[in-house]
Amino acid sequence: MSSIRDLFSGHVVAILCEGSAERIVMETLLDQGLLPFTADDTITDDWDRPTILRMPAAKFARIYLELTYPRPVIVLRVLDSVHEKFALPAAFRDVPVVSCYTRPEIERLIILREGWESEWQRVKSRTKPSDFCKKRLGAHIKQEEWLRDYWTPEELCKAIREYDTIHQRTRDDEHTLADLLPPGPIA
Repeated sequence: MSSIRDLFSGHVVAILCEGSAERIVMETLLDQGLLPFTADDTITDDWDRPTILRMPAAKFARIYLELTYPRPVIVLRVLDSVHEKFALPAAFRDVPVVSCYTRPEIERLIILREGWESEWQRVKSRTKPSDFCKKRLGAHIKQEEWLRDYWTPEELCKAIREYDTIHQRTRDDEHTLADLLPPGPIA
């Protein structure tokens, strides 16, 4: 049985991230060799980062897909909404797109790392995960510098895997970040 990890073999990967928190998560995993591709396999943004901030599909195609790459391109989207559309222009419809979701927000990983799950369950119907975390850790939870210091690869992988065990997937093609991690413990 193949996994989504196998899809990235032989491709150049464009990692589209919803925001700063998703970028830091993906760059941390990439730096530690925990993704099924390396930084050398990625399309970099204007600042030579291996992740690209989310943008409309047409704009992404115009900026990145009209260039020439040594291998076929695959797009990896990291976002929280399963309802967000991402339809590449007709000329690029053969480019595979894989989406990994962190519903309702990536800050769910912080809640899990901090051991706040039971408190979160009591307020989740009226509080967003980011607001819940801001009240406890401060408004800086969205800042890249703070996020880089906050996440160790081990804690990040543990939170990603824990999220995967409690998350209810609503679609057969719904993937989480855990699907990108290698099997077994993280050394």
